[in-house]
Amino acid sequence: MEVEVVSREIIKPSSPKPSQLGTIKLSLLDQLSPPIYVPIIFFYQMKDGNLLKIKQLLTQLKHSLSKTLSQFFPLSGKIIDNFSVKCNDAGVLFSEAQISCKFFEFLEKPKIDLLDKFLPCPQYRTVPGVDTAIQIAIQVNIFAAGSGIEIGVCFFHKTVDGATMASFLKCWSAIASGCYDKAVSPDYTTASQHFPPREALESLFKGRFTRKGKGVRRRFVFDANAIAALKGNVTSRDLLPKPSSVTVVSSFIWKCVMAAASKVPLGSKQASILAFAVNMRPRMVPPLKLSCTGNMVWQAIASFNRAHPPSSKETELSDLVRLLTEAVAKIDGEYTKNLQGDEGEQCPFIGKRWKECSPKTMMQLLHICLVAGAISASMRGIEAWILLDENGMAILERDPEFLRLASPNPRVNVHARDSFDS
Repeated sequence: MEVEVVSREIIKPSSPKPSQLGTIKLSLLDQLSPPIYVPIIFFYQMKDGNLLKIKQLLTQLKHSLSKTLSQFFPLSGKIIDNFSVKCNDAGVLFSEAQISCKFFEFLEKPKIDLLDKFLPCPQYRTVPGVDTAIQIAIQVNIFAAGSGIEIGVCFFHKTVDGATMASFLKCWSAIASGCYDKAVSPDYTTASQHFPPREALESLFKGRFTRKGKGVRRRFVFDANAIAALKGNVTSRDLLPKPSSVTVVSSFIWKCVMAAASKVPLGSKQASILAFAVNMRPRMVPPLKLSCTGNMVWQAIASFNRAHPPSSKETELSDLVRLLTEAVAKIDGEYTKNLQGDEGEQCPFIGKRWKECSPKTMMQLLHICLVAGAISASMRGIEAWILLDENGMAILERDPEFLRLASPNPRVNVHARDSFDS
């Protein structure tokens, strides 16, 4: 499969920023976020492959993107010294590319390592120059014979978390479809008011959750029946009355990855941790609206001692679900209040919380890396992208307990709602 970029341009806001908002402060959580691009990819089938209408669609996407940037104007600016964003209407990157294969040829057995070709910039790789980084980059890929299109969007994590990403995309979608009443009015200042930027903590998270070496990435899907079976194994009226689907699936993957790690030569039999991103907006007192932009997430850390595992597999999974549920529940109003505390209290609070996640400790605890953040839920099930070292992945792919519930890289089903009416 070949992907050829045929055009690149900068899309700027359709109207200039408000004159009084020349600079927007980053929050502390923005400062601590890694300088990487986080991607999201959308696939759409085209009904009749009309190339003229595809060109019209591209024009519509660019026009509506320009209007969306007028709402989210800081995302068109440049980061200054990791403390603020200069709102200079610099714009975002918009690329168009041609794909040599047809839409369903790719979806029949998708090769997820090829998805990098659908993106305008490398995903999950450290960006060396934060001050020069563009905050949003978009690439629209057109499949052969106009059979479909793919929209790949990369957001710079320094200023965007999952909720901000969703707000931007919903606003862009609303404007593109003419539903201006559904367009979001983002809030740029609340995050930095609650979590003001601080120089003392700026380097605290550098190198966290990173590990050198080459990994193997695979795609697995848990359908509704698999999720129901997992929930049935762990649900308890007293202890775990309603575990979420994502919590149960994440815990099951964690369990199987630990089992694989124990079989790797020199594998660790000590503690293992799972980091789980939590949206703090609804957990603060009072709760913040989802329109509050920036990074408003924190890591819930669940730790499990593999030196003394429970004897029952079902009990072990229940233990992991309980540990993860408790870790998420700890991020409550009191926790977020401590996180906002005066610098004298805040530094030791954050430092103590992340001491166990230092690069040195991570190398001791994790011989295999689980990317839990790559899990996304839908009505049809949960899709997980798992990144492990080669030995660990080879063991996981032969694990009968894991394969009984996880389908390796199945065909992607496209529904009517996933199509453009061309």
